[in-house]
Amino acid sequence: MNLRPITTLSALVAVLAVAPIQAQEAANTPPPKAAEAAAATQAYGDATLRQFAKATQKVAEIRNEYSAKIGNTQDQNKAQELQQEAHGKMVDAITGSDLDLPTYNAIAEQIARDTQLEERVKGFM
Repeated sequence: MNLRPITTLSALVAVLAVAPIQAQEAANTPPPKAAEAAAATQAYGDATLRQFAKATQKVAEIRNEYSAKIGNTQDQNKAQELQQEAHGKMVDAITGSDLDLPTYNAIAEQIARDTQLEERVKGFM
C-alpha cells in the first residue's frame, strides 16, 4: 500500500494547521539566528521523528474534527471561537508529544522538500 500521498498530505496539514501558530509566535519572537536557520536542514533522530509522526496524526485528527464543526456553523463568532479552540488543541497535541513548535514546524517544512525524511517519518506512522 502506498502511503506517500497520505504522508505528504499529513505534512501539508501539519504545516497549514500550525501556520497561525507561527504567525503568532513571529510577532513575539526576535529574528532567527544563523544556527536556527541551519536547523531547517538538520538531521533528526528517530525519537524526534516518532514524536513528530505522533503529533502530526493528532493534529490531523483535530483539524478534521474542527473542520466539520466549523463547516456546520453559520455564526461567524462561533466559527472563530471553534478555530481558536482547535488551535489551542493543536498546540497541546504538539507539545504533548514532547516537541516544541519551532522543531515541529522545521520538520514539517523539511519533509516538503526531502523525500528521504518523508520516508523515515512514514515508517513511524
